[in-house]
Parts: sequence; C-alpha cells; structure tokens
Amino acid sequence: MPKPILALDCSTSTGSIAVGDGDDLLAEITLRVSGGSSSAILPAIDRGMEMAGVARGDLGAVAVSGGPGSFTGIRIAAATAKGIVHALGVPRYSYSGLRVSAGGAGAADRVVCA
Repeated sequence: MPKPILALDCSTSTGSIAVGDGDDLLAEITLRVSGGSSSAILPAIDRGMEMAGVARGDLGAVAVSGGPGSFTGIRIAAATAKGIVHALGVPRYSYSGLRVSAGGAGAADRVVCA
C-alpha cells in the first residue's frame, strides 16, 4: 500500500489541503481566505491529517503547487512544504496548476488551453 501524500495549494484565493493514498482521496479542505493563507494553512493541515486518520510520521511525501498564481501564496505553501519534508525526511514534489486544470478537462487526446 502506498504511503499517504499531503498536497498543498495556496496559489489562488481558494487554496486547498488534501491527503491521498494511492488513488484514494482521504481528506480535502478548502481554504477560503483572501490574503490569509499563512495563518490558515497549518491548522488546515492538522485538520486534514486528522480527518484522513494519518499521523505525521506516516506521510510518504508532500506535493505543492508551483503555480501559476499568487507569488505570496505559492511561497507560503512551498515554505510550509519545505519545513514538513525537512522535519519528516520525506520527498517534496511540485506540480503545475495549469497541467491539473488541463487534466480535469477530460480531453487527453486534444489540445487544451488552461
């Protein structure tokens, strides 16, 4: 069974925290804060991990949005992810928000403008 992954995205005014295990989404929290990601992200991570039933030491990796989006939001999520992976000794991955948007369009066989 794959180890759970924590995903962070604060690149837009609606950020999110998710915990997944392979193909299964275990918990997701939407952050609806304008300019307040820095004060909301850590409590949301704690709440999401608790909802997923995942202890910090059980995490296999952290994924964080690399944008595009708000520089400050991206910086906050990236710094938070860096602190977590440093403390836990797990890998950190970055993903493209544009690629995620395009993938959600359900058009794998044609060009998508995100």
